[in-house]
Amino acid sequence: MSLIHRILKMVTPLNVLLFLLFLLSLVVYRERPADIPSVEVETEKAPAKLMEEAVPAGGRISLKDFDVIVEKNPFHPERKIPTVEEKKAVFTPPPPPPQFVLYGTLISGTEKIAIMEDRRSPVILRSGRKKVSVLTVGEELSGYRVVDILPEKVVMEKGGEKVEVPLLVPGKTGVTLPGVSGGKRPV
Repeated sequence: MSLIHRILKMVTPLNVLLFLLFLLSLVVYRERPADIPSVEVETEKAPAKLMEEAVPAGGRISLKDFDVIVEKNPFHPERKIPTVEEKKAVFTPPPPPPQFVLYGTLISGTEKIAIMEDRRSPVILRSGRKKVSVLTVGEELSGYRVVDILPEKVVMEKGGEKVEVPLLVPGKTGVTLPGVSGGKRPV
């Protein structure tokens, strides 16, 4: 069979229709740009104008140009960094005052020693007991400095505020010494 017969067998009405649509689209495409007027959409500012405003005349950008990014932080949940006033507005309760216990004092001539504990201090030894501190005049416990050690009390100071810690007397203050119980013995 000849080449022409093969081509004629493949030609169907659908193929002819598709070929005609293809030719029609080529004709319309060529005529379209001349027939349709171009319309420019106006935006607030064109990108070229934005670039002209962003880059100064000298062509250099300073770090101050990026302050807006810091002021309006894109990664902060509220998109801005809280000001000093806003930070002050957040209330943080003051830490609880220390609860000192004076177990005893040793005074020998000029040597003065106090055996104390801060009940609110989180320091706990391996044995399960709280840490008892042996202090001399000038040393600190929970931010308070020992000013004076007397036979019945210790005077401590923090920021101009003086605190007197009396000697612990079991049964009298309601605080018991470790190992001493005021309750009944179990039967």
